[in-house]
Amino acid sequence: EKIDAAGIPLLFIELKSGQNGTSIKYPGVNIGEVWLGIDGATITLNNGILIATRGVGDDLMATSGNLPNLSQIKSSFSYEKKQTWLSEDNQVSSLTLSCKIIISPQPIDIDVFDKRFTVRRAEENCQSENFNVQNLYFVDDLGIVRRSKQYHGKSTGHIIIERLD
Repeated sequence: EKIDAAGIPLLFIELKSGQNGTSIKYPGVNIGEVWLGIDGATITLNNGILIATRGVGDDLMATSGNLPNLSQIKSSFSYEKKQTWLSEDNQVSSLTLSCKIIISPQPIDIDVFDKRFTVRRAEENCQSENFNVQNLYFVDDLGIVRRSKQYHGKSTGHIIIERLD
């Protein structure tokens, strides 16, 4: 009720440690959508796909490649992406992943902050020579990713992101 009354989009982020927070969209023109938490941490999304973080720990510095718009995928889409992280000891590491996203043809209902959304489930499987990861996205008819579980990095693992407008 209070969230609806705010009248602004909100992002809820939860780390595997259980640490969580709420973020608001940072104003202005940026590369992707930048969301700012009360602690100053930021998360940047491109059409709902995680492309960067700051202040989260072992930050994802950048994601590049032919990133898809999930709402435009009819059944599946294959692509490569490169992700670069900065570790606590200021070391940079990168990984190039071959990814395939499969969109479920049947819509399902999910609840985000007690509000129901009809979405399609997108499953992304990515791999490199010695690494495999799966990400999940739930996209509504407006093309908004209402919920996702995305890999952030070695120490943080997956993060859960939920969006309410």
